[in-house]
Amino acid sequence: MAWQLRLHRRPDGHPLVDIGLFSSRRSTWGTILATLATFAMFGVFFVMPQFFQAVDGTDALGTGLMIASGYGVFAAGLLLGSFTSVGSGYGYVATWFALVGVGIGLALPAAMDAALGALSKERSGVGSALIQAVRQVGGAIGVAILGTVLNSTYRDSVDVTGLPAEAADTVKRGVTAGVAVATQLRSPELLAAVRRAFADAMDSMLLVSTGVALAGVVLALIFLPRRPEPAPVDDAAADLVAAESTTPDLVV
Repeated sequence: MAWQLRLHRRPDGHPLVDIGLFSSRRSTWGTILATLATFAMFGVFFVMPQFFQAVDGTDALGTGLMIASGYGVFAAGLLLGSFTSVGSGYGYVATWFALVGVGIGLALPAAMDAALGALSKERSGVGSALIQAVRQVGGAIGVAILGTVLNSTYRDSVDVTGLPAEAADTVKRGVTAGVAVATQLRSPELLAAVRRAFADAMDSMLLVSTGVALAGVVLALIFLPRRPEPAPVDDAAADLVAAESTTPDLVV
């Protein structure tokens, strides 16, 4: 951080991190709090697979059913969310959002337990890193695809009839820009149109997410084993077993 700050102060410096972003107290603490939330979340993801496997004694069948059930609850929450409208109250949104959280809480740690449980102890560290990397890639792709669905549906749905070309283009950039334009123009009709268009776009995105979650149910039921698999053997232990099998017995 000290080196990045030094580069930031130099006219010809090119720091990897724009230190100026932390000049805002709100931005700084928002970043810190988001990092702390992620820190705590990944701690749960790290410990729960070990709990399921070592303490709770969850077998392959139980893990598969837990993942399928979690994806089922996840899909139910997303499907309810796809019916959200501008007039939906906070209670409705909180209900389906809580179901989504419960579904993720059931499915994700159990899925990681299934993945890590198939690895030997020596490979568990590398396997855990690989799982996290693949998850990050999946998250990035998900944001790209679902964000495209959200933005394209919003642009197609928002009504900008009667607006100047520049204002219409600004409104179509996103809901935040649309609200800003409606506030600046003091147009409650435009504000309602922006909010309604975004709600419709969110519903479309959640329907796509529902399909993905339902695919998770099917894949969990099809591909996860129905019976316990043999315990993974460490490489060192495998070499020892192989050496003992080739050593001739001594006759006394």
